[in-house]
Amino acid sequence: MMKHIAFLSLFMLFFSCGNEDKVPENIIPKEEFINLLVDIQLMEAYCQNKYVRPDIYKELLHDSVDSLLKANDRSIEEYEESFDYYSMQPDVMFQIYEQVLVKINDLQVTENAVKVQKSE
Repeated sequence: MMKHIAFLSLFMLFFSCGNEDKVPENIIPKEEFINLLVDIQLMEAYCQNKYVRPDIYKELLHDSVDSLLKANDRSIEEYEESFDYYSMQPDVMFQIYEQVLVKINDLQVTENAVKVQKSE
């Protein structure tokens, strides 16, 4: 009986470790997902600054996100499944959002540099 338990434990360990890096086919690859999140965060920030109240811009934001996904040959279902998939891995989702913030900060720095050049 002990041999069966040990074998089963090793079997489960072997297969659980081997599947960590495999992402299901319907999931948007991490780098593409990061780029989509950057664009979505920028859209949301624009809507928040312009309209303030979410009830006013909710439909506009939804339509904008839908257009963005279609332009990238993605569906809202793929996006939601990918979001759920990465959310189930807190460390991975944390890394994703770190990269999103880095990219948004880089855009901010670039925009500020352009403004400075124009004012000189």
